[in-house]
Amino acid sequence: KMIGEFDPSHQVVDHLLVVGPIGAGTSVVAAQAAEISGLPLINLDKIMLDESQIPKPKDRFVADAEELFSSPDFQDGWVADGTFRSLRHLTWNHADLILYLRPPLVLNSIMVAKRALTNDVSGGNSKSSLHTQMRRLYQTRAEDLAKIDQTVSEYVARGVRVETLRSPLRVGKILSHIFEAQE
Repeated sequence: KMIGEFDPSHQVVDHLLVVGPIGAGTSVVAAQAAEISGLPLINLDKIMLDESQIPKPKDRFVADAEELFSSPDFQDGWVADGTFRSLRHLTWNHADLILYLRPPLVLNSIMVAKRALTNDVSGGNSKSSLHTQMRRLYQTRAEDLAKIDQTVSEYVARGVRVETLRSPLRVGKILSHIFEAQE
């Protein structure tokens, strides 16, 4: 469904997963959803990195995520962001709702550029960060989208509710509708 067609159901959402390609805004949307819903936030990108901001080995990353998801703080619900294949047994398999952020390439490029210039994501200078992030977007986006599209199709076939959002402009309103329907 497109964002303008969103129709909140009466289904309770206690486990919300936000997925999308690099720079689509998944972390921002997940944080908004956690704030609106009162559910705890699990930022998988932060779990993936060690204290030095270097990606952990896959087995350690999975073990750390499993420990976090099984902790009492997350038993009654969560909002998580990330498309990590190695964590589907924790995220995709337990989500009541998956929000798939799939902005058009032009919008996705603007979002990546804005993030790179305002957050200096590489830890170096902003121009290097911008170049690095834009190159990564253009090199990986098509493959990332194909993988996410395939996974989304699999989960829709299993009956999981997935909403595809092409623009971040009304995400706050959509999230409010989802969680107001539960009150």
